[in-house]
Amino acid sequence: LDVDRNSIAVILGPNGSGKTTLINVITGLIGFEGKVSIGGHDITRESQLARNECGICPQINVYFKYLTIRDHFMIFSQLKQTIRQTSDGYSSDELIRRLDLEKDIDKETYQLSGGTLRRLVLGLALIGPNNVLILDEPTAALDPRVKRKVWDLIQGSGKRKTIIITSHDFEEANLLSDKICVISRG
Repeated sequence: LDVDRNSIAVILGPNGSGKTTLINVITGLIGFEGKVSIGGHDITRESQLARNECGICPQINVYFKYLTIRDHFMIFSQLKQTIRQTSDGYSSDELIRRLDLEKDIDKETYQLSGGTLRRLVLGLALIGPNNVLILDEPTAALDPRVKRKVWDLIQGSGKRKTIIITSHDFEEANLLSDKICVISRG
């Protein structure tokens, strides 16, 4: 799989086809034979440099249970040293607005719905000077209205970043991608 700079590639396949396994290989989370490089950095020999290029939205929502949405954005912004703006030019406030997170901004994450948690994790992936976004089923658990907002945000980011998305949704793949890679049975 070769993904052009500043383009969107969608890995399309049914549940259980190996999409997340492929993402885990790309990000160096599981061993593999062959070569993977991100931003010119070999994922096995220069794993930290390769990971520094990436914003990752894993398939499983990862968050701190007793922190608020506001806390998450503040901490991730500081960790990625982008307190004022992301590399997209979006402030954390702009990401919060575009992902419809404002009304829940001061709720602790254990109080949030699955769809709201998904939007939070996606927003955290977009923070920072990432040249590459790796989004594993980013619109899972989202209602159609919010899904379209997320699609708009991803499409806007694709003009400035290299994006790899996994999906089982053909409409999503067709709408977002410059390239589609179909995977079945690993």
